[in-house]
Amino acid sequence: MATTILTILICAPVYGILVWTYFYPEDSMLFLERWKYNEEPEFSELAIANAKFSAVFGIYIITIFILITIFQHYFFSLLFVLGIFLFIVYYLLALRKKFIK
Repeated sequence: MATTILTILICAPVYGILVWTYFYPEDSMLFLERWKYNEEPEFSELAIANAKFSAVFGIYIITIFILITIFQHYFFSLLFVLGIFLFIVYYLLALRKKFIK
């Protein structure tokens, strides 16, 4: 019980940061680095897509990790491994589609 509560308390801020990164990728890429630039830098579409993918991937990993901690069932471990594989394949196909255009 204590492990579950501690896991959720530790993962909640990281989960919030990942949601913020998904909705505001430019701001999250400049977090604590804005002082380095005189003007607002422009990020490429690829960099923004990569930040959004990383955020979704992190949200997925944290969600499955919390489910594994709470329920401790082998189904969630299998879902974790399959989900990681499918996320990576989907992202590579999406990148390929962008570069072909």
